[in-house]
Amino acid sequence: MKRKPVRSRRRRALRWTAALCMLVLVCHWLGLYGLTPRRALQKQERYLFTGGLMLVDSVRDDYERGFGVGRILAAENDEFFLLGLARWTPWKGWQPGFAWTVERTDSAVDALNAYYSWDFEHARYPHTLFGYVNDARAAGVQFRAENGLWQNAVLRTDRAGRRYFLETYVSETPEAELMLLDAQGNDLVGSVIPEAISLMYDWDI
Repeated sequence: MKRKPVRSRRRRALRWTAALCMLVLVCHWLGLYGLTPRRALQKQERYLFTGGLMLVDSVRDDYERGFGVGRILAAENDEFFLLGLARWTPWKGWQPGFAWTVERTDSAVDALNAYYSWDFEHARYPHTLFGYVNDARAAGVQFRAENGLWQNAVLRTDRAGRRYFLETYVSETPEAELMLLDAQGNDLVGSVIPEAISLMYDWDI
Protein backbone atom coordinates (compact mmCIF):
# COMPACT_ATOMS: atom_id res chain seq x y z
CA MET A 1 0.00 0.00 0.00
CA LYS A 2 1.44 3.31 -1.07
CA ARG A 3 1.74 6.13 1.42
CA LYS A 4 0.64 9.59 0.42
CA PRO A 5 3.57 11.90 -0.16
CA VAL A 6 4.49 14.21 2.69
CA ARG A 7 4.17 17.16 0.33
CA SER A 8 0.54 16.26 -0.43
CA ARG A 9 -0.36 16.09 3.26
CA ARG A 10 1.37 19.43 3.84
CA ARG A 11 -0.58 21.05 1.00
CA ARG A 12 -3.84 19.72 2.40
CA ALA A 13 -2.98 21.11 5.86
CA LEU A 14 -2.12 24.50 4.33
CA ARG A 15 -5.42 24.54 2.41
CA TRP A 16 -7.39 23.82 5.59
CA THR A 17 -5.46 26.49 7.47
CA ALA A 18 -6.11 29.03 4.70
CA ALA A 19 -9.82 28.14 4.67
CA LEU A 20 -10.04 28.55 8.46
CA CYS A 21 -8.30 31.94 8.30
CA MET A 22 -10.69 33.05 5.55
CA LEU A 23 -13.68 31.94 7.63
CA VAL A 24 -12.42 33.93 10.65
CA LEU A 25 -11.90 37.03 8.48
CA VAL A 26 -15.41 36.75 7.02
CA CYS A 27 -16.91 36.35 10.51
CA HIS A 28 -14.89 39.38 11.67
CA TRP A 29 -16.17 41.42 8.74
CA LEU A 30 -19.77 40.36 9.50
CA GLY A 31 -19.33 41.21 13.18
CA LEU A 32 -19.74 37.61 14.34
CA TYR A 33 -16.15 37.20 15.55
CA GLY A 34 -14.02 40.08 16.83
CA LEU A 35 -10.35 39.75 15.97
CA THR A 36 -9.35 42.85 17.94
CA PRO A 37 -10.72 44.89 20.87
CA ARG A 38 -11.44 47.62 18.31
CA ARG A 39 -14.33 45.49 16.98
CA ALA A 40 -15.87 45.41 20.48
CA LEU A 41 -15.43 49.20 20.72
CA GLN A 42 -17.22 49.70 17.40
CA LYS A 43 -20.28 47.87 18.77
CA GLN A 44 -20.18 50.01 21.92
CA GLU A 45 -19.99 53.29 20.01
CA ARG A 46 -22.95 52.27 17.81
CA TYR A 47 -24.96 51.33 20.89
CA LEU A 48 -24.15 54.62 22.66
CA PHE A 49 -24.44 56.88 19.55
CA THR A 50 -21.08 58.53 20.17
CA GLY A 51 -19.75 58.55 16.62
CA GLY A 52 -16.30 57.17 15.88
CA LEU A 53 -14.08 56.64 18.92
CA MET A 54 -10.32 56.15 18.98
CA LEU A 55 -9.06 53.39 21.26
CA VAL A 56 -6.53 55.23 23.42
CA ASP A 57 -5.41 52.49 25.80
CA SER A 58 -6.61 49.45 27.73
CA VAL A 59 -5.83 47.58 30.93
CA ARG A 60 -6.40 44.00 31.99
CA ASP A 61 -9.69 43.32 33.72
CA ASP A 62 -8.70 41.19 36.71
CA TYR A 63 -12.37 40.80 37.70
CA GLU A 64 -13.41 38.87 34.61
CA ARG A 65 -14.67 35.70 36.27
CA GLY A 66 -15.94 33.78 33.26
CA PHE A 67 -13.87 31.79 30.80
CA GLY A 68 -11.96 34.33 28.77
CA VAL A 69 -9.64 37.32 28.89
CA GLY A 70 -11.07 40.67 29.95
CA ARG A 71 -9.87 44.17 29.08
CA ILE A 72 -11.10 47.62 30.09
CA LEU A 73 -11.07 49.87 27.04
CA ALA A 74 -10.39 53.61 27.24
CA ALA A 75 -11.45 55.54 24.13
CA GLU A 76 -12.20 59.11 23.09
CA ASN A 77 -13.19 61.51 20.36
CA ASP A 78 -13.70 65.29 20.25
CA GLU A 79 -17.00 65.09 22.15
CA PHE A 80 -16.84 62.05 24.44
CA PHE A 81 -14.58 59.64 26.19
CA LEU A 82 -15.45 56.12 27.24
CA LEU A 83 -14.63 53.30 29.62
CA GLY A 84 -15.98 49.92 28.61
CA LEU A 85 -15.53 46.21 29.06
CA ALA A 86 -14.40 43.76 26.39
CA ARG A 87 -13.90 40.03 26.68
CA TRP A 88 -12.13 37.54 24.43
CA THR A 89 -13.13 33.89 24.14
CA PRO A 90 -11.90 31.38 21.53
CA TRP A 91 -15.37 30.84 20.04
CA LYS A 92 -16.52 34.50 19.83
CA GLY A 93 -13.33 36.55 19.74
CA TRP A 94 -13.58 40.05 21.25
CA GLN A 95 -17.10 40.92 22.39
CA PRO A 96 -18.30 44.11 24.11
CA GLY A 97 -19.64 44.43 27.62
CA PHE A 98 -21.07 47.36 29.55
CA ALA A 99 -19.68 50.78 28.59
CA TRP A 100 -20.15 54.35 29.75
CA THR A 101 -19.34 57.74 28.26
CA VAL A 102 -19.04 61.30 29.53
CA GLU A 103 -18.98 64.49 27.50
CA ARG A 104 -15.73 66.40 27.21
CA THR A 105 -15.62 69.84 28.82
CA ASP A 106 -13.37 72.89 28.98
CA SER A 107 -12.50 72.21 32.62
CA ALA A 108 -8.94 71.60 33.83
CA VAL A 109 -9.38 67.83 33.68
CA ASP A 110 -12.00 65.49 32.23
CA ALA A 111 -12.17 62.19 34.08
CA LEU A 112 -14.34 59.10 34.42
CA ASN A 113 -14.12 56.70 37.33
CA ALA A 114 -15.39 53.11 37.06
CA TYR A 115 -15.49 50.87 40.12
CA TYR A 116 -16.34 47.24 40.86
CA SER A 117 -18.18 46.71 44.15
CA TRP A 118 -17.09 43.11 44.65
CA ASP A 119 -16.25 43.11 48.36
CA PHE A 120 -19.02 44.88 50.26
CA GLU A 121 -18.02 43.22 53.54
CA HIS A 122 -14.64 44.93 53.69
CA ALA A 123 -15.63 48.04 51.68
CA ARG A 124 -12.94 47.56 49.05
CA TYR A 125 -13.65 49.07 45.66
CA PRO A 126 -11.33 48.27 42.73
CA HIS A 127 -11.22 51.31 40.44
CA THR A 128 -10.28 52.20 36.90
CA LEU A 129 -9.66 55.92 36.44
CA PHE A 130 -9.39 57.45 32.97
CA GLY A 131 -9.01 61.11 32.13
CA TYR A 132 -7.48 63.88 30.05
CA VAL A 133 -5.55 66.87 31.39
CA ASN A 134 -6.73 70.04 29.63
CA ASP A 135 -4.84 72.58 31.76
CA ALA A 136 -1.43 73.31 30.24
CA ARG A 137 -0.14 74.45 33.65
CA ALA A 138 -0.61 71.00 35.18
CA ALA A 139 2.64 69.08 35.56
CA GLY A 140 1.11 66.11 37.39
CA VAL A 141 -2.04 64.43 38.64
CA GLN A 142 -2.60 62.69 41.96
CA PHE A 143 -5.49 60.47 43.01
CA ARG A 144 -6.59 59.30 46.45
CA ALA A 145 -6.25 55.52 46.71
CA GLU A 146 -6.57 52.99 49.52
CA ASN A 147 -6.40 54.27 53.12
CA GLY A 148 -6.70 57.85 51.85
CA LEU A 149 -3.12 57.94 50.53
CA TRP A 150 -2.36 60.09 47.49
CA GLN A 151 -0.59 58.48 44.53
CA ASN A 152 0.85 59.96 41.37
CA ALA A 153 -0.90 59.12 38.12
CA VAL A 154 1.30 58.26 35.15
CA LEU A 155 0.68 60.85 32.44
CA ARG A 156 0.81 59.44 28.93
CA THR A 157 0.42 61.07 25.52
CA ASP A 158 -2.07 59.98 22.85
CA ARG A 159 -1.55 60.17 19.09
CA ALA A 160 -2.70 63.80 19.01
CA GLY A 161 -0.18 64.79 21.70
CA ARG A 162 -2.79 65.24 24.44
CA ARG A 163 -2.01 64.07 27.96
CA TYR A 164 -4.13 61.37 29.59
CA PHE A 165 -3.97 58.90 32.48
CA LEU A 166 -5.36 55.41 32.96
CA GLU A 167 -4.95 53.95 36.45
CA THR A 168 -6.24 50.93 38.35
CA TYR A 169 -6.22 50.87 42.14
CA VAL A 170 -8.23 49.86 45.22
CA SER A 171 -10.01 52.31 47.50
CA GLU A 172 -12.27 52.14 50.53
CA THR A 173 -14.92 54.31 48.83
CA PRO A 174 -16.66 54.17 45.44
CA GLU A 175 -15.74 57.80 44.69
CA ALA A 176 -12.47 59.00 43.21
CA GLU A 177 -10.71 62.25 44.08
CA LEU A 178 -8.12 64.02 41.93
CA MET A 179 -5.66 66.89 42.33
CA LEU A 180 -3.84 68.68 39.53
CA LEU A 181 -0.37 69.88 40.51
CA ASP A 182 1.90 72.50 39.00
CA ALA A 183 5.64 72.03 38.55
CA GLN A 184 6.25 72.95 42.20
CA GLY A 185 3.70 70.45 43.47
CA ASN A 186 1.02 73.04 44.30
CA ASP A 187 -2.68 72.30 43.88
CA LEU A 188 -4.00 74.17 40.84
CA VAL A 189 -7.78 73.92 40.97
CA GLY A 190 -8.71 72.22 44.23
CA SER A 191 -10.08 68.73 44.61
CA VAL A 192 -11.79 67.25 41.52
CA ILE A 193 -14.42 64.51 41.94
CA PRO A 194 -14.94 62.71 38.61
CA GLU A 195 -18.20 61.08 37.65
CA ALA A 196 -18.37 57.55 39.07
CA ILE A 197 -20.02 54.52 37.50
CA SER A 198 -20.19 50.86 38.36
CA LEU A 199 -19.17 48.54 35.53
CA MET A 200 -21.48 45.53 35.73
CA TYR A 201 -21.05 42.37 33.69
CA ASP A 202 -23.71 42.70 31.02
CA TRP A 203 -22.45 41.03 27.84
CA ASP A 204 -25.52 41.77 25.68
CA ILE A 205 -24.51 44.99 23.92
